[in-house]
Amino acid sequence: MTGEGDNGKYHDDAYQMSVVDFKEYKSSAYLPYQVLVVDGEVIALHMRFRMAVHFPDLSMMGKHSFMTLMPSPKAIQGALTAAVNGE
Repeated sequence: MTGEGDNGKYHDDAYQMSVVDFKEYKSSAYLPYQVLVVDGEVIALHMRFRMAVHFPDLSMMGKHSFMTLMPSPKAIQGALTAAVNGE
């Protein structure tokens, strides 16, 4: 996903990874996002849960933190919804 507009950076993969994947060993396995389709229902892990699982040592506040990405879960939900032609 790439960001567009003023708040586009919050669903931009490169921006998110620059915030959370700053250590020596990279966590590229975090991308891409997985979606599951069961009987026409589309399911994906919420970004807050998914990122916490992949980056358990992130702090809540500071330069490399969850707070830096606060608007991202909603932006990603919108992008994934659009990707599956959802509402």
